[in-house]
Amino acid sequence: MPTATWASDFDLVNLGPLTTTFTAPPECTLPVQGVGLGPDAYKPDYILWYQQCDIVSTGNCLPSGSAMDDDYNSRTGQPNQGYQLYYYSPAAACPADWKTVGLVSRANDGSLSYSGVFDPLWVTRPEKSVTTETVFNPLVNRWANALGPQETGIACCPSDWIPDVNAFCFSNFPAGKFPGTTACGIENTNWPPGTYVPGSFPLGNQTVTGIVLSLTTTLDLISSETTFPSGYWATADDDQDWEGFATQNMIFLATGD
Repeated sequence: MPTATWASDFDLVNLGPLTTTFTAPPECTLPVQGVGLGPDAYKPDYILWYQQCDIVSTGNCLPSGSAMDDDYNSRTGQPNQGYQLYYYSPAAACPADWKTVGLVSRANDGSLSYSGVFDPLWVTRPEKSVTTETVFNPLVNRWANALGPQETGIACCPSDWIPDVNAFCFSNFPAGKFPGTTACGIENTNWPPGTYVPGSFPLGNQTVTGIVLSLTTTLDLISSETTFPSGYWATADDDQDWEGFATQNMIFLATGD
């Protein structure tokens, strides 16, 4: 398993082994993380309206989901709440109804071989390149760099969903299909929660220069629920400024003991 417990400004949290294929119970429905609306179909981490204000608990819908919830809740009031990358090790198989979206292996000489989301040339937007656009270290890359020699990492997303370099899996739907007539807007009143400083980081088998966030304070989030007229979002179907998202955090697996 990765020996590191920290990757740039994110904690790495091992939720334990996953030696059999996990199957979620029937009462679980994707997405675990939530449903929302955003202005850009390729940016699931930029949702402006959420279906609900409360954080959606994972529970038994993901392997060791309760442990994940407990770890997140234990960080309440701390600057690093929400700055975690959870993974399973030793593990080798994505959950049932999920698919492999990336593989990465580290050789004894420290070099990486990679495919899918771990490839620095891969990006959700086909017209852009991670290597030329990157300012912040992509989350999938931070986790890959924690792997030890002769160790393999696997990234998983629900089948038919789209992977994102910032460790999201997402599925788009027309804005008019947004469920219900209420939506939650969340505002960060003290963004960023720290200081941005110049820094360099490995990206694949090269080193690039970018920006690193040094966490110093907690996010001050203000949420408010708004009621919209019935059928409001249906009129936004032709408005390219709105896109529906179903989101789910990517699952990471690491081989080894």
